[in-house]
Amino acid sequence: MSSESKTRPPLEEVLPKKNTLRNYLFQHKVPLSYADVMKTYQSCYDDTSVPKKVTGQDLLSLQKILASHRKQTRTISPHGLALEHSVLETAAEMGNHMAIATLAGEILTATAKYEQAKASGNLDSAVDLEYSPEDIEHAQKLLMELSKNEFPLALKISGDVAFLVGKVDKAAELYSKCAELLAGDSSAVAASTQAECFRGIGIVAFQNYELAEARLAFDNCISMGGAKDHPDVHFYLGQMASEVSDYPRARFHYREAASKGFFDSFAPLGNLELYYFDDVTMAGHWFGLGAEMNEPSCLAGLFDVSMRKKEYSKAEGYKERIFAGNAEFVRSFKQSRDDLLKELEVYEKKQSEQDKEMTGGDLWK
Repeated sequence: MSSESKTRPPLEEVLPKKNTLRNYLFQHKVPLSYADVMKTYQSCYDDTSVPKKVTGQDLLSLQKILASHRKQTRTISPHGLALEHSVLETAAEMGNHMAIATLAGEILTATAKYEQAKASGNLDSAVDLEYSPEDIEHAQKLLMELSKNEFPLALKISGDVAFLVGKVDKAAELYSKCAELLAGDSSAVAASTQAECFRGIGIVAFQNYELAEARLAFDNCISMGGAKDHPDVHFYLGQMASEVSDYPRARFHYREAASKGFFDSFAPLGNLELYYFDDVTMAGHWFGLGAEMNEPSCLAGLFDVSMRKKEYSKAEGYKERIFAGNAEFVRSFKQSRDDLLKELEVYEKKQSEQDKEMTGGDLWK
């Protein structure tokens, strides 16, 4: 037994809890018994042969379960990632085209990020490339062959790589082709891939300020169930609704994104609740979630909520946390809240005078 296998946790601690895993198996329509699933995961964890009845498609479904659980719980375990990769590699070795395309995409994505980091001078991020030139060339060849044969996932992954290197219009073209090929396929895998394609199309359109096209693409992504893994589509729709002053719709989409833990939605949602809907309680709730991560705009929002409620001691605390942060944000905060800061200063002065009276002022001198 290797030293690594001695130190790593047992498989049960890496996988989702039993009932959760059973639900995933049902949702993904995995045609294996729970016992066979556990044997398969254990084989991939130990790098041994999987049961003979297991197909490449079964393995791909098991890998997607791990990936979906990781995204939904926002937990990243090195052992979980290693298991996920092992399951995918095993599926690729069995000739599963989706697994082959996914692995090729991982190599090309890592390479693109490496080149970007190196070009920007961020050497700390540029030292982790684990693939040889031969690996990269082979991945390009595999993905190109699958794309030429109009294999949908290969087109989608090629779009991801194109987007990453800045070829956004080419990415949108590849996403559209993939979605078109999958139209009419009712499988869960096809729906998930289509949803990701519509999300990509929407982001490109949003960046090009083609808002009608972006809105349609994001709506299509949501209708395909994509918002569960990609709540940012609701965030984009919230931004677009705010642009045209449709604040009820904006609040709906921001709430959808926030309820799924999308961090960037907390501040704009809090601002809507406070300044448009005049709901101090809900504003404080959303600002509070962002402030747990010391997000400056959310701290500023809590300052505003406290001042609105005349809770000056709380406002002082938020002000101090803001002043301890980014200097540029502090300057902007001071300029935009000059009247509130003066109001707080009056309170602080009165409080100081009261404290002096209670302690005898300067009589001790």
